[in-house]
Amino acid sequence: MKWLLKSGAQAVFARTPGGLHLNRLFQGDIAQALIPLKLKSIEWMNGALSNVKVAVEVGTGWVPAIPLGLTARGIRVHTYDRTRYVTQKAIDDALAGMGGDWSMVDYHAPADAAKTGLPDESADLHFSFSVFEHLPIDTMKDILR
Repeated sequence: MKWLLKSGAQAVFARTPGGLHLNRLFQGDIAQALIPLKLKSIEWMNGALSNVKVAVEVGTGWVPAIPLGLTARGIRVHTYDRTRYVTQKAIDDALAGMGGDWSMVDYHAPADAAKTGLPDESADLHFSFSVFEHLPIDTMKDILR
């Protein structure tokens, strides 16, 4: 039932001027909740990271913890989001929790992940967390192409 209320509130925020700010206020300090989960995600990815120099993320979200966690391993990250959610506080919180180097992150938002402008075969890793299940199949194909 709680998810239903949250979903309804976010639908209202999406249609309200200043709704992005309201959504952030109601969610509170989401970095504190997200960073431990993102650390686990980096641990899961560790086995696949040994030869990665450049990564592309689809769906940065509110806290750029995964991109920063990857930069701590020397990986440059291009991250794309339709809406610019990341704030300086989110960057600072993610740096405190994950380490890394924000100058190694190319944050593209608002942007279309299907039209990155990156040269073919310029990324060693392409990833996303909790994004593709919300996209039509043709959009996913365009992004992965």
